[in-house]
Amino acid sequence: MTEIAQKINSLQQLLESQGLDAVRLKGVDWFAWATGGADSSVIFSNETGVAEVLITRNKALVLTNAIEVHRMRTELISSDFEIISFPWTASDEKQPLIDEMAKKIASDRPNAKETLLTREFHTLKWTLSDSEIERYRKLGKDAAEAATEALDASNPSMTEIELAGQAAHALWKRGIHPLLTLVGGERRSVEHRHPVATPARLENHAMLVICGRRNGLFANLTRHVFFRAPSEHETSLAAHLIQIEQAAFLSTREHEPIAETFKKMQATYVRLGYPHEIELHHQGGPTGYLSREAIANPGLKQNQLPDPANARAFAWNPSLSGGAKLEDTILLNQKNEIEVLTRDPKWPLFNGRTGFSVRSR
Repeated sequence: MTEIAQKINSLQQLLESQGLDAVRLKGVDWFAWATGGADSSVIFSNETGVAEVLITRNKALVLTNAIEVHRMRTELISSDFEIISFPWTASDEKQPLIDEMAKKIASDRPNAKETLLTREFHTLKWTLSDSEIERYRKLGKDAAEAATEALDASNPSMTEIELAGQAAHALWKRGIHPLLTLVGGERRSVEHRHPVATPARLENHAMLVICGRRNGLFANLTRHVFFRAPSEHETSLAAHLIQIEQAAFLSTREHEPIAETFKKMQATYVRLGYPHEIELHHQGGPTGYLSREAIANPGLKQNQLPDPANARAFAWNPSLSGGAKLEDTILLNQKNEIEVLTRDPKWPLFNGRTGFSVRSR
Protein backbone atom coordinates (compact mmCIF):
# COMPACT_ATOMS: atom_id res chain seq x y z
CA MET A 1 0.00 0.00 0.00
CA THR A 2 1.34 3.45 -0.90
CA GLU A 3 1.96 6.16 1.69
CA ILE A 4 -1.12 8.13 0.63
CA ALA A 5 -3.38 5.08 0.45
CA GLN A 6 -2.21 4.05 3.93
CA LYS A 7 -3.00 7.50 5.32
CA ILE A 8 -6.47 7.52 3.78
CA ASN A 9 -7.11 4.04 5.16
CA SER A 10 -5.90 5.04 8.64
CA LEU A 11 -8.11 8.13 8.64
CA GLN A 12 -11.14 6.11 7.57
CA GLN A 13 -10.50 3.61 10.35
CA LEU A 14 -10.43 6.49 12.84
CA LEU A 15 -13.70 7.83 11.47
CA GLU A 16 -15.34 4.49 12.13
CA SER A 17 -13.86 4.02 15.60
CA GLN A 18 -14.80 7.56 16.68
CA GLY A 19 -18.28 7.59 15.15
CA LEU A 20 -17.47 10.31 12.64
CA ASP A 21 -18.69 10.73 9.07
CA ALA A 22 -15.73 12.73 7.79
CA VAL A 23 -12.51 14.52 8.61
CA ARG A 24 -11.83 17.91 7.06
CA LEU A 25 -8.17 18.96 6.83
CA LYS A 26 -7.82 22.67 6.05
CA GLY A 27 -4.36 23.69 7.23
CA VAL A 28 -1.36 23.76 4.92
CA ASP A 29 0.34 21.33 7.30
CA TRP A 30 -2.44 18.75 7.34
CA PHE A 31 -3.00 19.06 3.58
CA ALA A 32 0.67 18.30 2.92
CA TRP A 33 0.61 15.34 5.30
CA ALA A 34 -2.52 13.75 3.80
CA THR A 35 -1.45 14.22 0.18
CA GLY A 36 2.12 12.96 0.55
CA GLY A 37 3.74 16.38 0.43
CA ALA A 38 1.53 18.45 -1.89
CA ASP A 39 1.55 22.20 -1.21
CA SER A 40 -1.74 24.07 -0.87
CA SER A 41 -0.09 27.38 0.00
CA VAL A 42 0.20 30.40 -2.25
CA ILE A 43 0.81 33.07 0.38
CA PHE A 44 3.23 31.52 2.85
CA SER A 45 1.93 33.51 5.82
CA ASN A 46 -1.50 31.86 5.60
CA GLU A 47 -2.18 28.83 7.80
CA THR A 48 -4.77 27.55 5.34
CA GLY A 49 -4.20 27.22 1.62
CA VAL A 50 -6.14 27.18 -1.63
CA ALA A 51 -7.36 23.60 -1.18
CA GLU A 52 -8.42 21.23 1.57
CA VAL A 53 -8.79 17.49 2.04
CA LEU A 54 -12.11 15.87 2.92
CA ILE A 55 -12.05 12.18 3.85
CA THR A 56 -15.36 10.35 4.37
CA ARG A 57 -15.79 6.68 5.17
CA ASN A 58 -15.73 5.82 1.47
CA LYS A 59 -14.28 8.83 -0.36
CA ALA A 60 -11.08 10.87 -0.48
CA LEU A 61 -11.61 14.36 -1.89
CA VAL A 62 -9.61 17.50 -2.50
CA LEU A 63 -11.75 20.64 -2.56
CA THR A 64 -10.35 23.68 -4.36
CA ASN A 65 -11.38 26.55 -6.63
CA ALA A 66 -11.37 27.10 -10.38
CA ILE A 67 -8.09 29.04 -10.21
CA GLU A 68 -6.17 26.10 -8.78
CA VAL A 69 -7.92 22.99 -10.05
CA HIS A 70 -5.79 22.46 -13.18
CA ARG A 71 -2.54 22.83 -11.19
CA MET A 72 -3.84 20.46 -8.56
CA ARG A 73 -4.74 17.83 -11.15
CA THR A 74 -1.61 18.06 -13.27
CA GLU A 75 1.12 18.81 -10.73
CA LEU A 76 0.16 18.11 -7.15
CA ILE A 77 -2.58 15.61 -6.37
CA SER A 78 -2.36 11.85 -6.86
CA SER A 79 -5.12 9.71 -8.33
CA ASP A 80 -6.00 8.58 -4.79
CA PHE A 81 -8.15 11.72 -4.55
CA GLU A 82 -11.17 12.97 -6.44
CA ILE A 83 -10.81 16.72 -7.01
CA ILE A 84 -13.89 18.93 -6.79
CA SER A 85 -13.70 22.53 -7.92
CA PHE A 86 -15.85 25.55 -7.02
CA PRO A 87 -16.04 29.00 -8.64
CA TRP A 88 -13.57 31.37 -7.00
CA THR A 89 -16.47 33.84 -6.70
CA ALA A 90 -18.65 31.38 -4.78
CA SER A 91 -16.61 29.62 -2.13
CA ASP A 92 -19.76 29.39 -0.02
CA GLU A 93 -20.98 26.64 -2.39
CA LYS A 94 -18.55 24.27 -0.68
CA GLN A 95 -20.40 24.04 2.63
CA PRO A 96 -23.75 22.71 1.28
CA LEU A 97 -21.89 19.88 -0.49
CA ILE A 98 -20.02 18.98 2.69
CA ASP A 99 -23.24 19.11 4.72
CA GLU A 100 -24.86 16.73 2.24
CA MET A 101 -22.00 14.24 2.47
CA ALA A 102 -21.40 14.24 6.22
CA LYS A 103 -22.98 15.34 9.49
CA LYS A 104 -20.38 14.48 12.12
CA ILE A 105 -17.11 16.08 11.02
CA ALA A 106 -13.79 16.57 12.79
CA SER A 107 -11.32 19.18 11.59
CA ASP A 108 -7.94 20.66 12.37
CA ARG A 109 -9.55 24.10 12.23
CA PRO A 110 -13.23 23.44 13.02
CA ASN A 111 -16.13 25.74 12.28
CA ALA A 112 -19.23 25.86 14.48
CA LYS A 113 -20.54 22.58 13.03
CA GLU A 114 -17.30 20.63 13.43
CA THR A 115 -15.27 19.19 16.28
CA LEU A 116 -11.53 19.43 16.89
CA LEU A 117 -9.28 16.55 15.90
CA THR A 118 -8.50 14.15 18.74
CA ARG A 119 -4.97 13.14 19.71
CA GLU A 120 -5.30 9.94 17.66
CA PHE A 121 -5.33 12.02 14.47
CA HIS A 122 -2.22 13.88 15.62
CA THR A 123 -0.52 10.57 16.34
CA LEU A 124 -0.90 9.70 12.65
CA LYS A 125 0.65 13.02 11.64
CA TRP A 126 3.57 12.77 14.05
CA THR A 127 4.45 9.19 13.04
CA LEU A 128 6.65 9.33 9.94
CA SER A 129 6.47 6.61 7.32
CA ASP A 130 9.59 5.23 5.62
CA SER A 131 9.00 7.40 2.56
CA GLU A 132 8.53 10.50 4.72
CA ILE A 133 11.78 9.73 6.55
CA GLU A 134 13.65 9.50 3.26
CA ARG A 135 12.21 12.84 2.13
CA TYR A 136 13.20 14.30 5.49
CA ARG A 137 16.77 13.06 5.19
CA LYS A 138 17.13 14.69 1.78
CA LEU A 139 15.54 17.91 3.04
CA GLY A 140 17.82 18.09 6.08
CA LYS A 141 20.93 17.56 3.99
CA ASP A 142 19.88 20.17 1.42
CA ALA A 143 18.91 22.74 4.06
CA ALA A 144 22.25 22.30 5.84
CA GLU A 145 24.12 22.68 2.55
CA ALA A 146 22.14 25.84 1.79
CA ALA A 147 23.20 27.33 5.12
CA THR A 148 26.83 26.43 4.43
CA GLU A 149 26.65 27.97 0.97
CA ALA A 150 25.23 31.24 2.31
CA LEU A 151 27.70 31.52 5.18
CA ASP A 152 30.70 30.56 3.02
CA ALA A 153 29.92 33.59 0.86
CA SER A 154 29.51 35.96 3.82
CA ASN A 155 31.98 38.58 5.02
CA PRO A 156 32.13 41.17 7.83
CA SER A 157 31.02 44.08 5.62
CA MET A 158 27.88 42.28 4.46
CA THR A 159 24.57 43.36 5.95
CA GLU A 160 22.19 41.09 7.80
CA ILE A 161 19.64 41.57 5.02
CA GLU A 162 22.17 40.52 2.40
CA LEU A 163 23.00 37.32 4.27
CA ALA A 164 19.30 36.56 4.74
CA GLY A 165 18.85 37.03 1.00
CA GLN A 166 21.75 34.70 0.24
CA ALA A 167 20.27 32.06 2.52
CA ALA A 168 16.84 32.40 0.91
CA HIS A 169 18.44 32.10 -2.54
CA ALA A 170 20.36 28.98 -1.53
CA LEU A 171 17.16 27.41 -0.17
CA TRP A 172 15.05 28.27 -3.22
CA LYS A 173 17.74 26.75 -5.47
CA ARG A 174 17.06 23.46 -3.71
CA GLY A 175 13.27 23.76 -3.88
CA ILE A 176 13.00 24.69 -0.20
CA HIS A 177 10.63 27.46 0.88
CA PRO A 178 12.49 29.90 3.17
CA LEU A 179 9.71 30.47 5.69
CA LEU A 180 12.18 31.93 8.18
CA THR A 181 15.66 33.39 7.69
CA LEU A 182 16.81 35.27 10.77
CA VAL A 183 20.21 36.92 10.76
CA GLY A 184 21.97 38.69 13.60
CA GLY A 185 25.36 40.27 13.23
CA GLU A 186 27.91 40.62 16.02
CA ARG A 187 25.95 43.26 17.92
CA ARG A 188 22.35 42.15 17.37
CA SER A 189 22.86 38.39 17.83
CA VAL A 190 23.94 39.14 21.40
CA GLU A 191 20.92 41.37 22.04
CA HIS A 192 18.10 39.35 20.47
CA ARG A 193 17.06 35.69 20.39
CA HIS A 194 15.06 36.42 17.20
CA PRO A 195 17.17 38.89 15.22
CA VAL A 196 15.02 39.77 12.21
CA ALA A 197 17.52 40.93 9.58
CA THR A 198 18.28 44.65 9.33
CA PRO A 199 20.74 46.78 7.30
CA ALA A 200 23.29 46.44 10.14
CA ARG A 201 26.71 45.02 9.16
CA LEU A 202 27.66 41.53 10.28
CA GLU A 203 31.07 42.62 11.54
CA ASN A 204 32.97 39.76 13.22
CA HIS A 205 30.19 37.28 14.05
CA ALA A 206 26.87 36.28 12.49
CA MET A 207 24.08 33.93 13.47
CA LEU A 208 21.80 32.47 10.79
CA VAL A 209 18.51 30.78 11.69
CA ILE A 210 16.58 28.85 9.03
CA CYS A 211 13.16 27.24 8.94
CA GLY A 212 12.81 25.74 5.47
CA ARG A 213 9.86 23.75 4.13
CA ARG A 214 9.75 21.23 1.29
CA ASN A 215 7.01 18.67 0.60
CA GLY A 216 5.36 20.00 3.73
CA LEU A 217 8.23 18.99 6.04
CA PHE A 218 10.29 21.50 8.03
CA ALA A 219 14.05 21.67 8.48
CA ASN A 220 15.08 23.95 11.35
CA LEU A 221 18.69 24.88 12.03
CA THR A 222 20.93 27.59 13.47
CA ARG A 223 24.51 28.31 12.42
CA HIS A 224 27.23 30.70 13.55
CA VAL A 225 30.13 32.10 11.56
CA PHE A 226 33.07 34.02 13.06
CA PHE A 227 35.51 36.21 11.15
CA ARG A 228 37.87 36.01 14.11
CA ALA A 229 38.77 33.37 16.66
CA PRO A 230 35.85 32.80 19.07
CA SER A 231 36.60 33.99 22.58
CA GLU A 232 37.00 31.62 25.51
CA HIS A 233 33.61 32.80 26.80
CA GLU A 234 31.93 32.06 23.46
CA THR A 235 33.38 28.55 23.24
CA SER A 236 32.34 27.93 26.86
CA LEU A 237 28.76 28.96 26.07
CA ALA A 238 28.73 26.62 23.06
CA ALA A 239 30.02 23.72 25.16
CA HIS A 240 27.30 24.32 27.75
CA LEU A 241 24.60 24.41 25.07
CA ILE A 242 25.73 20.99 23.87
CA GLN A 243 25.26 19.61 27.39
CA ILE A 244 21.72 21.02 27.51
CA GLU A 245 20.97 19.58 24.11
CA GLN A 246 22.34 16.19 25.18
CA ALA A 247 19.85 16.17 28.05
CA ALA A 248 17.07 16.68 25.49
CA PHE A 249 18.47 13.96 23.23
CA LEU A 250 18.62 11.45 26.09
CA SER A 251 15.04 12.22 27.13
CA THR A 252 13.95 11.91 23.48
CA ARG A 253 15.55 8.46 23.17
CA GLU A 254 13.76 7.36 26.33
CA HIS A 255 10.39 8.44 24.85
CA GLU A 256 9.65 10.66 27.82
CA PRO A 257 6.75 13.14 27.75
CA ILE A 258 7.65 16.47 26.16
CA ALA A 259 7.06 18.28 29.44
CA GLU A 260 9.58 15.93 31.07
CA THR A 261 12.16 16.74 28.38
CA PHE A 262 11.69 20.41 29.18
CA LYS A 263 12.30 19.71 32.87
CA LYS A 264 15.50 17.78 32.07
CA MET A 265 16.75 20.71 30.00
CA GLN A 266 15.77 23.13 32.74
CA ALA A 267 17.70 21.13 35.34
CA THR A 268 20.79 21.21 33.11
CA TYR A 269 20.55 25.00 32.72
CA VAL A 270 20.45 25.27 36.52
CA ARG A 271 23.34 22.83 37.03
CA LEU A 272 25.51 24.82 34.63
CA GLY A 273 24.77 28.09 36.40
CA TYR A 274 22.03 29.58 34.18
CA PRO A 275 18.84 29.27 36.29
CA HIS A 276 16.82 31.90 34.41
CA GLU A 277 18.00 31.52 30.81
CA ILE A 278 15.29 29.01 29.94
CA GLU A 279 12.74 31.78 30.52
CA LEU A 280 14.19 33.89 27.68
CA HIS A 281 13.44 31.57 24.75
CA HIS A 282 11.50 28.39 24.01
CA GLN A 283 13.41 25.11 23.85
CA GLY A 284 11.84 23.64 20.71
CA GLY A 285 10.05 20.34 20.48
CA PRO A 286 8.66 17.88 17.95
CA THR A 287 8.73 19.07 14.36
CA GLY A 288 7.43 17.71 11.08
CA TYR A 289 4.67 19.39 9.10
CA LEU A 290 4.94 22.48 11.30
CA SER A 291 8.12 24.18 12.39
CA ARG A 292 7.09 22.97 15.84
CA GLU A 293 4.24 20.51 16.23
CA ALA A 294 4.32 21.40 19.93
CA ILE A 295 6.50 23.68 22.06
CA ALA A 296 7.98 21.94 25.08
CA ASN A 297 6.94 23.47 28.39
CA PRO A 298 6.17 22.10 31.86
CA GLY A 299 2.45 22.77 31.47
CA LEU A 300 1.88 20.47 28.51
CA LYS A 301 -0.71 17.84 29.37
CA GLN A 302 0.43 14.54 27.94
CA ASN A 303 -3.10 13.20 27.56
CA GLN A 304 -3.72 15.94 24.99
CA LEU A 305 -0.66 15.04 22.90
CA PRO A 306 0.40 11.98 20.91
CA ASP A 307 2.49 9.47 22.82
CA PRO A 308 6.19 10.49 22.66
CA ALA A 309 6.96 7.09 21.17
CA ASN A 310 5.07 8.18 18.05
CA ALA A 311 7.07 11.36 17.51
CA ARG A 312 10.00 10.91 15.19
CA ALA A 313 11.32 14.38 14.27
CA PHE A 314 12.46 17.01 16.75
CA ALA A 315 14.19 20.37 16.79
CA TRP A 316 15.46 21.21 20.26
CA ASN A 317 16.61 24.80 20.61
CA PRO A 318 18.68 25.71 23.72
CA SER A 319 20.14 29.21 23.91
CA LEU A 320 22.15 31.42 26.25
CA SER A 321 22.50 35.17 26.51
CA GLY A 322 25.53 36.43 24.67
CA GLY A 323 24.55 35.25 21.19
CA ALA A 324 24.70 31.49 21.84
CA LYS A 325 22.05 29.33 20.21
CA LEU A 326 22.03 25.70 19.11
CA GLU A 327 19.50 24.06 16.81
CA ASP A 328 19.27 21.18 14.36
CA THR A 329 16.49 18.96 13.11
CA ILE A 330 16.92 15.40 14.33
CA LEU A 331 15.29 12.05 13.69
CA LEU A 332 14.68 9.32 16.24
CA ASN A 333 15.29 6.46 13.85
CA GLN A 334 14.10 2.87 13.83
CA LYS A 335 17.10 1.83 15.94
CA ASN A 336 16.14 4.36 18.62
CA GLU A 337 19.19 6.44 17.72
CA ILE A 338 19.41 10.20 17.33
CA GLU A 339 20.17 11.03 13.72
CA VAL A 340 20.99 14.66 12.92
CA LEU A 341 19.24 15.44 9.65
CA THR A 342 20.55 18.98 9.12
CA ARG A 343 24.20 18.00 8.86
CA ASP A 344 26.60 19.05 6.11
CA PRO A 345 29.98 17.24 6.10
CA LYS A 346 31.59 20.51 4.98
CA TRP A 347 30.44 22.30 8.13
CA PRO A 348 32.79 21.96 11.13
CA LEU A 349 31.84 20.22 14.34
CA PHE A 350 32.51 21.46 17.85
CA ASN A 351 32.77 18.81 20.57
CA GLY A 352 31.14 16.34 18.20
CA ARG A 353 28.16 18.57 17.42
CA THR A 354 27.29 21.06 14.74
CA GLY A 355 29.28 24.08 15.77
CA PHE A 356 30.53 27.33 14.43
CA SER A 357 32.67 28.09 11.45
CA VAL A 358 35.67 30.40 11.56
CA ARG A 359 36.28 32.28 8.35
CA SER A 360 39.27 34.54 7.74
CA ARG A 361 38.47 37.64 5.69
